[in-house]
Amino acid sequence: MSQEISYWLSIVGAVAGIIGMITGIAAALYARRQAIAAEGPQEPQIECAWHGWSIEHPGWYQLDVVFRNRTDLSWRIPTASALSPADVKLISASRIPTTGDDFEPRSIPLSELNTTDLSATTSPISELGPAGSKRHQSGWGWSDAAYETLYAYFPARSRISRFSIRFTFEDKAEMARPRYKTLKRRLAPRIIKPAE
Repeated sequence: MSQEISYWLSIVGAVAGIIGMITGIAAALYARRQAIAAEGPQEPQIECAWHGWSIEHPGWYQLDVVFRNRTDLSWRIPTASALSPADVKLISASRIPTTGDDFEPRSIPLSELNTTDLSATTSPISELGPAGSKRHQSGWGWSDAAYETLYAYFPARSRISRFSIRFTFEDKAEMARPRYKTLKRRLAPRIIKPAE
């Protein structure tokens, strides 16, 4: 009889130990979530102000992206990479080559770009100051919000309905690890330019 009692007591003890371990893990995870929530946003936020196919330049899709910083850090955005589809090419409007002189630079039309020279990754020029920052009227410094236009090229053979871009955010003071945010969009049917 005493052996049977000991057996059941050991079972109860083991179960209690497992329950205690699970409770401890759950409490630790909850505490971590609370700590992260108390710290506030961990990286800038992304909004898509507008997106759509270009009528003048077949195969090109425009995305106007707004970055907003609600952290107390300053961030640079070194890369924007198209994750899908596999054959998409990406370029920031600020990286499009120009013609003319320094006084009247003109961007090369999208339709004249050699898409074989492009890749799925481009380099935005946007940088963000800490939350509450405002750019000086003379142009120096960085605001806590920035605006960037990206163009994606889809070959005619592409059959796409969704598109995603991953942005990399790096802390300019190198006090925090890089952060990654993905922007996803469902694309409208292609626009075919009417014959003239």
